[in-house]
Amino acid sequence: FCGVAIFMPIMFENDVVRASGGVRGVIRFGRYGDEKMDYGFYIEWEKSQPYWRNDIYYWQNKLRVIGSYIDNPELLEVGE
Repeated sequence: FCGVAIFMPIMFENDVVRASGGVRGVIRFGRYGDEKMDYGFYIEWEKSQPYWRNDIYYWQNKLRVIGSYIDNPELLEVGE
């Protein structure tokens, strides 16, 4: 549980989320940001949106959980 259920639907690590325009991402936990200085839950966006903000709190009330990447890897292909 990523701890932001007050603001948005309950999300867990590896959940696939959808933002406006149908853009998808996966909830991850670890270091993130340009210099890997931030640590915590973040969104790894699909390859078509590499410059979108990763911090999860920015997206409060703007995301919809559509499934789990663990259970349905075909929902999204992100990363390398």
